[in-house]
Amino acid sequence: MSSSGSFRPPSGAVAATGQGHNAASGDPMPRVPGADYPGRELMLVLQGFTRESERYAGAVGRLHGLHRTDLEALTALIDAQREGRRITPGVLGAELAISSAATTAVLERLGKMGHLVRERSDADRRQVNVSVTDTARASGVQMFSPMVDELLKVLARHPAEEVELLSAFVAELSEAIVRAREQACASGSE
Repeated sequence: MSSSGSFRPPSGAVAATGQGHNAASGDPMPRVPGADYPGRELMLVLQGFTRESERYAGAVGRLHGLHRTDLEALTALIDAQREGRRITPGVLGAELAISSAATTAVLERLGKMGHLVRERSDADRRQVNVSVTDTARASGVQMFSPMVDELLKVLARHPAEEVELLSAFVAELSEAIVRAREQACASGSE
């Protein structure tokens, strides 16, 4: 870790292929499929972790009659509550990158299941805020406890310093994905 608290790869890391890729200098990865570059193994491990997480969420969601978008909506609503933010249907749709009609369908499904409530804003009665119910939280615990328990077993085998370093590193990787998505969307709209 650098003095700023950011994870930094070793200075001068160069791909084994001799292509001159230097992760420390910010050079982009080689654009040749299957090419080796520093961090490639980690990228593949993270890809596998993401894939298995998505498969888990999809499987338990189906067991509980929830679509993938329903789970994403519940996660966004829970995150908003945790952060002390009010969330409207429009904001939720924007966060999920879905249309107004799709947002309405998600809200209708979750409302019928007792997973959310819609309340008029005290400040502006025209505005509707959406929040999760205790039923939704209880379902979330039931669905995701097995996964969390398994992950915590793995973390318990490592010193707190390693977990802290990994937490900071994964947070930086998540921020990098947000930047990449924003760049891709901006260049796609040009």
